[in-house]
Amino acid sequence: MVFVKAQEGMHGVFLSRACIKGTVVRKFSDNEVVDEPTRTSIQVAEGIHVEDIIGRYVNHACRPSCEVRDANIVALKNLSEGEEITFNYNENEDIMASPFKCRCCGEWVVGKAGANNT
Repeated sequence: MVFVKAQEGMHGVFLSRACIKGTVVRKFSDNEVVDEPTRTSIQVAEGIHVEDIIGRYVNHACRPSCEVRDANIVALKNLSEGEEITFNYNENEDIMASPFKCRCCGEWVVGKAGANNT
């Protein structure tokens, strides 16, 4: 349902077909589980992060197309074929291993713990 492609010198994850709100667009199963966040891990529960071969390329957005729910990436709205899959790192990650300045708003993306202190 998703694929990785390079765009504007960066990688992203995009839909190979349209889907409706609530659709699971990527399941995190049989992935490497890590206790601490890394630059490419995704937090799926408190203190649990996964390294996913596709998920590592899902980009941050302040107005995301999806969210991480349990061990899945779920569409927040109806999405078109070719649309980029994004989620808001500040709403999902407790703390970012590699904080960065957001390209859409200019604010720092640091995770929930840091976002409450900025």
